[in-house]
Amino acid sequence: MPELPEVELVARFLNRLVSGRRITESSLLRYRLAPHTTPKQFAKMLSGATINFVHRRGKHILFDLDNGNSLMTHLRMTGRFMILDKEATIPKFTHAHFELGGDDQLIFQDQRHFGFMRVAGTRDISDLPEIRKLAPDPLLSVFTSEYLYRTLT
Repeated sequence: MPELPEVELVARFLNRLVSGRRITESSLLRYRLAPHTTPKQFAKMLSGATINFVHRRGKHILFDLDNGNSLMTHLRMTGRFMILDKEATIPKFTHAHFELGGDDQLIFQDQRHFGFMRVAGTRDISDLPEIRKLAPDPLLSVFTSEYLYRTLT
């Protein structure tokens, strides 16, 4: 399973590569990847949105969109994002597909089928069970030695 530093790097690279890009079309190819959303809802909530920025909360990668929604992704053991040329063949084990304005496509690939996605309103992200249970982020200034001491005692 990717550890926090690896997920941080993935989020940073995705932010550089896809921020400001429009998702012209999106497809959920494996329903269990996003069990809270039907493939039709998935496409409707993401298609046409511009990616404002990509960031991380815990091991979740969050795509903040200009339509008021966010896409939350957890890579789990083998999930990964790939940016491919628009004409490239979609690889095996692709579970979500995003056409980006221009000549690129972003795909989510997961050989072991453990990855997870959820689309929710950006305002509601911190209330989702996956996020709500997380402690303060260890890479932020709120995670201090005092916080750690209070938590452990």
